[in-house]
Amino acid sequence: MLVPLIFLAPACYFDYKEQRIPNEITYTMFVSGLIMQAIFGSLKEAFAGILILVVLLSFLGKVFQLGGGDIKLIIGCGAWLGKTSPYFLFFTLLFLLIYNCIALLRKLGYRTVLSKIMQEMLYGYTESLNSVPGAFFIAAGFVATLLYECIL
Repeated sequence: MLVPLIFLAPACYFDYKEQRIPNEITYTMFVSGLIMQAIFGSLKEAFAGILILVVLLSFLGKVFQLGGGDIKLIIGCGAWLGKTSPYFLFFTLLFLLIYNCIALLRKLGYRTVLSKIMQEMLYGYTESLNSVPGAFFIAAGFVATLLYECIL
């Protein structure tokens, strides 16, 4: 299960340097994950995990402002993880949420954050932060999922 890290490392690099993840990485990761599942696992479980990811991402993708490359990379990871894909998405979005909260606190200060939260709740006002490379959080979520599987 460490083979996907071969895909995640360059994805992090390209996402950081160019703010995009090449399709060659995401598609190759997806296809190789399906091949691995066909040989060593269950394609049925892999497709179930991918379907769950697609459904969850259709709701959460906009909320977390995930780009197309991030979504394709998440689905590529889902092909490798199969039935543990929901855990992977949970860890990924949790790391992204923690990072954004810390960044917001550092940028605006604690008192200002409370007023911004109130403005968003009452008026729908949002102030976007700088674009954050999502591949790092996806890789961290993948590693956390592998560690979670080892514990179980």
